[in-house]
Amino acid sequence: MTRLGLPHFVKDIPFGAVAQLEERHNGIVEVVGSIPIGSTILSMICNGRSFFTSICLVLLVSCGEPTLEVQVLRALRDCVDTNNSELILVDKQIEISQDGLEFKKINPVSGFTDAVGLNHLGQISYKGSFMKDQPHGFWTTFYDNGRPRWRGSKKVGKSHGKYYMWYENGRKKTVGSFSEGRKNGRETSWFANGVKWQERFYENGLPTGLWKTWNEQGFLVSSHDYRPAITLEISTKAQ
Repeated sequence: MTRLGLPHFVKDIPFGAVAQLEERHNGIVEVVGSIPIGSTILSMICNGRSFFTSICLVLLVSCGEPTLEVQVLRALRDCVDTNNSELILVDKQIEISQDGLEFKKINPVSGFTDAVGLNHLGQISYKGSFMKDQPHGFWTTFYDNGRPRWRGSKKVGKSHGKYYMWYENGRKKTVGSFSEGRKNGRETSWFANGVKWQERFYENGLPTGLWKTWNEQGFLVSSHDYRPAITLEISTKAQ
């Protein structure tokens, strides 16, 4: 049994069991998004202060051993239910970071290390898995309000495959894909009001095809063709 004093959560916690990772591409921060597990409102202040809890928690439990995420959520719920400032995890195989915000455990099925992270409010901020200390497999990350921010797959630390991004208000922001850490194929973005903003194409991380940009009213404002000019060489042979 693992015991841990909870971090200092000093305000009402909107708890959404959905999680988020940040990536930098050419100096631009992008985030990755999610599977909602449930929602909880915890009005709790630890370390000698009172607990008041209003909980509406839905846990998705698969057959057999509960997932790492479910175990962490249960421990947080039990901590509140018992007015205890100490987080208790029954599974001894779960590793906890020194700051008490990250939980890891080797998945006996995949062989990877599953991970769940909390933010400073006590909410799940990300979940995923590691291989050789590198993010690997399906990852999701979340805003402080519990809404998904980024969802996609990692391959030994690099983004690989389709990914989705959302605004904090829950609207879709970007859909695209990576190949071995490089953007590849169509990437579409929308404004927070739902209107299409940009349509871009990549090949091995480089711009290609016809890029288009619209304004928030839906009018096309610019386009740029990255397709190479085609030169036809016609050779003639003397008769």
